[in-house]
Amino acid sequence: MKREIYFIVLFIACLLLPSAVQAAMRVEVDLSTQMVKVYDNNLLLRAMICSTGAPGTPTPVGDFRIQGKGPMFVTDYGVSAKYYSAFNGDYLFHSILFDRTGKRLISRSVQMLGRPASHGCIRLNLYDAKWLQEKVPRGTPVKIRKSGKAGMKKEKWKVQVNGKLYPAWLDIRWLEGQAYLRAQQLSWFIPGKMIIKGTYIQFVREKTVLELFLSEPGLKINGRETRSSLAPQLFADGPYLPLLPVLSALGYQLEYMNRAKVIKIQTVIQLPQPNGTENVADGVYGNIYN
Repeated sequence: MKREIYFIVLFIACLLLPSAVQAAMRVEVDLSTQMVKVYDNNLLLRAMICSTGAPGTPTPVGDFRIQGKGPMFVTDYGVSAKYYSAFNGDYLFHSILFDRTGKRLISRSVQMLGRPASHGCIRLNLYDAKWLQEKVPRGTPVKIRKSGKAGMKKEKWKVQVNGKLYPAWLDIRWLEGQAYLRAQQLSWFIPGKMIIKGTYIQFVREKTVLELFLSEPGLKINGRETRSSLAPQLFADGPYLPLLPVLSALGYQLEYMNRAKVIKIQTVIQLPQPNGTENVADGVYGNIYN
């Protein structure tokens, strides 16, 4: 009798296990900031810039679930998109747009990332749409809301490093109150070599090697994982790096002079954190100015 009960309990547990695992993952879409975030047990797995419905064709607000998936579809107005994941009938997560054949990218859809522009679906960069389709299972909860937070904006700023003002204007994008710098411009004021290969970004400065991946929170410093809630993002003019964790990892502290549009950067001495942990998302721990 005990043996039979054991197998019955085991059978029920096997039936419930996929649901339990699935329930731990969730997708949150913020129509205000145009960001899609995927969590697993409150751990941020991925943060992705998106383009939701335009004012005349808004993306529905509410609670949904990931439904059917597919490699590609062609719309009635002659464009296609790849790696779609449905969440509410014909409303989908999908890639930026291509022509009917799926071979030619429609650049306008890339340029509109970070702004409402779709017919109600949620557009993502190609690699983000592919990741979501492959990693987020059917049945995963999707919550779509308007937070009221400021959305993405692009501005021109200058930088001052240890008192030296650099004349070149930098491309800065603001997302959820955080500054993002166009990756190629980092070496304009921080000596080092930038390498970008697909979704992989590496910056080498003397004996320090930073490694980041597009849309993936956190970074590696000389191979060591470092926590951060911020992730590099890809826009039409190239990848952008979150300034705070990147500069903190390189040993700098920054301050924004909003009226002058100047980012003030100073070298700091970084002391080790207690228990050997690191978290550069909240700034450098135990900074002492030289």
